[in-house]
Amino acid sequence: IKILDFSFHKSLDQAYKEIKKIKADLVGISAMSYLMEPSLKIASIIKQNNPNIIIAFGGPHATMYPEDVARENNVDIVAYGEAETTFLNLIQHIEQEKSLKEVRGIAYKTPEGQVVKNPPAELIKDLDEIGMPARDMIPTFKKYISLVPFFPLEFPMTTMVTSRGCPYSCTFCQPTLEKLFGKIPRTRSAKNIVDEMEYLQNHYKIKSIFFSDSLFTYKRSRTMDICKEIVDRKLDITWECQSRVNTIDKELVVWMKKANCKVLSFGVESGSQRILDFAGKGTTKSQISNAFKICREVGIVASCNYMIGFPTETKEDLKMSLQQMLETKPDLLNVYITSPVPGTAMYDAAKGMNLIKTEDLNIIGRRNDADGMFSKFKSDELDDKYLENFQQRFIREYARMLLKEGAKLNKKSLMKVVFDRYWGIAARKSPIEAVKDFNNIFLSGITGKIRRYATKIKEDQEEQEKAEEILAKR
Repeated sequence: IKILDFSFHKSLDQAYKEIKKIKADLVGISAMSYLMEPSLKIASIIKQNNPNIIIAFGGPHATMYPEDVARENNVDIVAYGEAETTFLNLIQHIEQEKSLKEVRGIAYKTPEGQVVKNPPAELIKDLDEIGMPARDMIPTFKKYISLVPFFPLEFPMTTMVTSRGCPYSCTFCQPTLEKLFGKIPRTRSAKNIVDEMEYLQNHYKIKSIFFSDSLFTYKRSRTMDICKEIVDRKLDITWECQSRVNTIDKELVVWMKKANCKVLSFGVESGSQRILDFAGKGTTKSQISNAFKICREVGIVASCNYMIGFPTETKEDLKMSLQQMLETKPDLLNVYITSPVPGTAMYDAAKGMNLIKTEDLNIIGRRNDADGMFSKFKSDELDDKYLENFQQRFIREYARMLLKEGAKLNKKSLMKVVFDRYWGIAARKSPIEAVKDFNNIFLSGITGKIRRYATKIKEDQEEQEKAEEILAKR
């Protein structure tokens, strides 16, 4: 078994050269909707070099449209849904030359070219049985743990998944997530989770973990059990998780802080109750305000995610989101331009209202320079340019608020937030260069403050380097 990761290749052409060297019996490719075209090109290159290699697709898009993906020229098999058991059974049947009719959770082509979809596989009831990910098989793993993509977590850091599924019905996620992992969440035990945390600390010197569960705090008692297990073991690892504003309370957040939770990330999405209801969030503006108030009182960094450009959204709705952000004063902020995911309730609703601009998966996934996505919904008020400008304004207003209020971050942290997280500056880039690059983004007063902070950071770095040189000579 070999894992190929092309994330650090500078171009697809570079990756294609390596793909041509593949010698395998079976190749598995997992892809999101907007990555289907390059993924199919990879499959084509593999088949051109060796038509006998079996190519199996999986992932969210294949789960939503298994038969359509199986019809693609260079795809032999599709594993849809949760695929650990499915893929193992598939390999065993191929090795033993058994009929694929018996393998649940796949769609495949018959020798005659007919596409057959088998019944779905049963979900894994006890996630503890799966075991830890084989990180040692990822050749680029050490690069990932040093990237520090989730400020303010320290590096080396990595990700973990402790549960599958989400009980909520947000229209931009569901029913895709439900088809992948089921409606009722399943979780690993607290002991199993903390065992992996200890393993990561001992074997990879990991200092921080980002829990990438769809909803880490979906069940209060489970979150408390994990926190108490971490506290009992005196485990010194900081972490961040994804939460909802209606699944926390002050006592729980106090325990999370005791267990070294550094950041709570909330999917706020909008400051308009009408848009929240349209998105099926099941949350209220008062719950949003209360969640950020709790985080401030307890002393945990609160991160929020907003989406702009929903179907039927107006300029007035956008103003409500901006105003809410300024009132709640989040420590960290992400603003995304809403993109329709095929198969979700929002996509289907927008299509029914004739609001989908395009069904081209490549355009749906195309990103703009502000690290958001182009609008894919028709709107009389909100065109691409307006949304991009509003996205940048949203971030500028956040930066002003952060510099004025200080949030929970010190001056050095402010520099990293403004430049590393929000304008894509390389993590190791000089603060002075960062200020020069984005001098045109801020008003002169704000730029002056940042320049002074940047100069101080540069001086601190130089002093530290000199001290290290002196120590080295001794």
